[in-house]
Amino acid sequence: DNLESFIQGEEQPTVISQARDQTQQELNSETTTIVETDDARALLVANFLRINVVTGASKHRFDAVVVAAGAWSAPLLVPWGVTLPVTPVKGQMLLWDLGEDCPDTVWLSDYGYFIPRGDGLCLFGSTMEPSFETSLPTREGYECLRANALRLRPSLAGKTPLAVWAGLRPGNIRDEPYIFPVDSQQRLWVNTGHFRNGLVAAPASARLLAQWMCGEPLEFDPAPYGAP
Repeated sequence: DNLESFIQGEEQPTVISQARDQTQQELNSETTTIVETDDARALLVANFLRINVVTGASKHRFDAVVVAAGAWSAPLLVPWGVTLPVTPVKGQMLLWDLGEDCPDTVWLSDYGYFIPRGDGLCLFGSTMEPSFETSLPTREGYECLRANALRLRPSLAGKTPLAVWAGLRPGNIRDEPYIFPVDSQQRLWVNTGHFRNGLVAAPASARLLAQWMCGEPLEFDPAPYGAP
């Protein structure tokens, strides 16, 4: 009955933390540093070929910078003359323990979707809230998700979700993300606006951007992902 008992922010951050640690191990620790909990505040021209990334605690200088800040990408690009129509859209999800009843594949419907996670755990989501007063889960969101989940699987009537959480997606006015160089010197790049397709589109987006930045042949035409 107490929604706060369901609010849990450990599932996805744990996965992200594991991926971060693995990435750090694979990279050369002498030349690569992952800086956490230090937000980028501004992107300034250091000289003709380099960019200063100004954070809350320090300043870093790079030959090239990629803005991949999700729902918070747009403000960083305004001083560069780019108006990016990417805004935060809140989404809430539930985590269920379905045991042997967990589906083997993703279920999609007009009411929502189930995504199996393994070990009988299954996600159900999600709300889409362009306007919101809090980034935390809400009772209204929880009840809406639970009702929609029961429509798809009536057997859940006697079960209680293990967790509910909320996140802010980079909402976009178009279906395609934004992947392009901002300036003619190709010092500043953008890779954002994937909205609800971030995980499925991330490998191809990263590959296209890496090929482009390194001057390699591109696997596909980047024109649909250009500046607005």
